[in-house]
Amino acid sequence: LGDNKVTALLVDNAGTLWIGTELSGLARLDLDHDNFVRYPVGKGGLSSPAVDAIASDGNEGLWIATGAGEGLGGLDHLDLRSGVITRADTGAENPQANAVRSVLVDRQGTLWVGGHGGLLRKNPRDARFTRVALPSTSAGIPHVYAVFQTRDDTIWVSTATEGLFFIRPGATHAQVLHDPAFPAASPGQLTLDFLEPVPGELWAATQGDGVMVIDTQSLSSRHIRHDRALVTSLPSDIVGKFVQDRSGIVWVFTIEGVGTYNPQCAVTTVFAEAGQPPSLTSRNVTTVLPARNGLIWVGH
Repeated sequence: LGDNKVTALLVDNAGTLWIGTELSGLARLDLDHDNFVRYPVGKGGLSSPAVDAIASDGNEGLWIATGAGEGLGGLDHLDLRSGVITRADTGAENPQANAVRSVLVDRQGTLWVGGHGGLLRKNPRDARFTRVALPSTSAGIPHVYAVFQTRDDTIWVSTATEGLFFIRPGATHAQVLHDPAFPAASPGQLTLDFLEPVPGELWAATQGDGVMVIDTQSLSSRHIRHDRALVTSLPSDIVGKFVQDRSGIVWVFTIEGVGTYNPQCAVTTVFAEAGQPPSLTSRNVTTVLPARNGLIWVGH
C-alpha cells in the first residue's frame, strides 16, 4: 500500500478485497501475486487520494466516496470490467460540496450519498441525484457522516451538528430522531457508524456518549455507557466502529480498546474484554470488515 492509514474496506461479489487509504487512494489485494494493485488519482482516476467509503453498485462496479476530510473530492465510479474510473455528477454548487464521506446502495437499488453537500438520493431509474432536505436549526446544509439501512428498510442518517435523522420506506422527507437524554445535538452525539445486531434494534456509535440503542419502530432509545466501577462495561464512551461476526458476536471498537457483546445473552449490556491481539497495533480504528473465513479485517 502507498499509505499505512486505511480508511475503508470492502469485499466485492467476486471475493476481492478493496482498500481505501487516507493519502494514496484505492487499491485491491491481488492474491495470485501477493501484492496490492493501486488505482490512479487525478485525470482518469479518483477525484481525491483520500478515500472515505467504498460500496458495491450491485452489478460490476464500485462507488468510491472521496475527499470528505480535506473538503475536496467527489463520488467516483469504478467499472470492474474495464477498469475505467468516472466521476459522478452530484449537482454540487461548489467544489467543497462535492466531498463525499458515505455511500450506500440500499436493497431497492437506490444510491444514497452523504457528505459536505448533505444527503443525496438517486433511484435506479433516475438520471440525476435528488437532494433530501434535512431540517436544520442553523444556516447551511448539515454535513452527513454515515448512512445505514435497517431491516425494515428505513434509512438512518448521522450528521455533524443536527444529530440523527430517519427516512421511512416510501417517504420523501427525513424526520429528526429526538433523544430525551439530549434535547439538542451535541458533539458527543456525533455518530460514525451504525449496526443492527438484532432485528428492530439499531446501535449508533457516538463520539462521547457510548452506544445509543434505538428501537426502530417505537423510536425509544437508551444508552450503553462506560462504567468505571464495572470491569465488563463498555471500554470507552468514544465509539468508532461496530462489526458483527459469523457467530453473532458484536465487536465494539472504542478509543480505549475493543469490547464484545453477545446479543443472545439474557443480560443485555454485558461486554467482555476482547484482549490485545498482536496484530492490533493502534486503537484508532477507522474501518472494520468481517471476512468469509471468520477473520475480521481492521483498518487504522
